[in-house]
Amino acid sequence: MHETNRLSDVYLNGVNEFVDFAVAHNTENLTTCTCPCKKCGNGTRVKFTDLSTHLIRNGIDLIYTVWYFHGETSHRVVENENIEEDVIDDGGVGMADFVDVTYGVHEGVVDQTENPEEPYVLERGLPEKNNIYKQKSKEKLYPSCEGLNTTLSAIVELHNLKKQFGWSGASVTAALGMLKRWLPKGNTLPEKYPEMKAMLKDLGMKARCIHACVNNCILYFKKHENAEKCPQCTEERYDTKEGKAGKKQSKVPRKVLRHFPIIPRLKRLYSIPWIAEEMTWHDRAKPSQDYMRHPIDSA
Repeated sequence: MHETNRLSDVYLNGVNEFVDFAVAHNTENLTTCTCPCKKCGNGTRVKFTDLSTHLIRNGIDLIYTVWYFHGETSHRVVENENIEEDVIDDGGVGMADFVDVTYGVHEGVVDQTENPEEPYVLERGLPEKNNIYKQKSKEKLYPSCEGLNTTLSAIVELHNLKKQFGWSGASVTAALGMLKRWLPKGNTLPEKYPEMKAMLKDLGMKARCIHACVNNCILYFKKHENAEKCPQCTEERYDTKEGKAGKKQSKVPRKVLRHFPIIPRLKRLYSIPWIAEEMTWHDRAKPSQDYMRHPIDSA
């Protein structure tokens, strides 16, 4: 499927092989499936009869090497331990694993890398929240919904559109009301944006906010943590606002850096099976003599 000429026999045979594979693994007898062409990117469902047209016209998404959305699973064996990895076969596009990683319940492992000597204290209400979102990660968007669309995946996709196109909260609330009317009865979409936002806030990664100089000279961190001005450009750390007595300094920083710690980020990425598969491509790839893609190519 990496053939550049999409009209060649090699590419057309690859398209036919993919379509046959997708149809053979259509265990729910659906009429549509996600389309992995470069335009759709597995974000749009098309009829099986239209799948080959999309792939020939637009080409296949080259990072989609394991056909996870179309029934393929990965079996890998750890040679040193002779232990076969569990095969992940999860509906809802890996959302259940995403929820587990959010609440730190994968294999009972607790991340204590920052303060390893401190006793772990279970957050109040955490098991209940985990159960609620685990259910929503598997809950059909409406009773007769085909495919992997769940309440949680629909909320995440809608929020991505909000961010991508700069929708206001009021516009999302209006869109939710319209979608609820259009979808069949019994659909599980929230009615208002604040409800959707509250769910995503519970699932969001915790970022560390670090104040920064407005001219990017320094971070107010470690030795500069208590500074009120930048030692290099002398710009104020906080905004000033007009009051009755004149200008007054507020406690609102002029610029903030939001840092997402690397370990939680990696946990999130590895919680989604097809992303985890792509992140470990170098373990399966053959060294290239033409391109420097990874240290394995330096051999």
